[in-house]
Amino acid sequence: KSAYRLEFGNMAIHSFLSLFCPVGRKVNRLKIPRIIQTNKILLRWYLSGLFDTDGSITKDINSPNLCFSFVQASKDFVFEVGDALKYIGAPVPGPTIMKSSHPDDRSKVIIEWRIEAHSRKRLKLLLNQIEFLHPEKRILAEKIYEKIGGSEEN
Repeated sequence: KSAYRLEFGNMAIHSFLSLFCPVGRKVNRLKIPRIIQTNKILLRWYLSGLFDTDGSITKDINSPNLCFSFVQASKDFVFEVGDALKYIGAPVPGPTIMKSSHPDDRSKVIIEWRIEAHSRKRLKLLLNQIEFLHPEKRILAEKIYEKIGGSEEN
């Protein structure tokens, strides 16, 4: 697997791009830019990129538990993403909290906020609105959509 890195030496370009994604530690600093929030087309592409990098989709399409999930430490951002999904016509149940112990230090608690689409109906709505561009996620999404495409179950 390859990874790509892009560095900008121009401060104006760096400042512009940092409007869309903060530099450095991002917890409680992420926000969907206003110009994107109010435009459904831009919002769909923004969410597509966000979910390509930070979302997950069931890898085993034969599993009875097909699921999409998006997990972040930033509560406000996860609620904002949930509102964005509702705005574009792919409502999901409200974000939920998950607490777990830190793997290296059991005395520390990790708090994560998650959005999940478990039902076939919600997965279908999500996959109708969000186009995954990551090659592996795109193939999985197409196979899952094909599998649930005709189903109206909850």
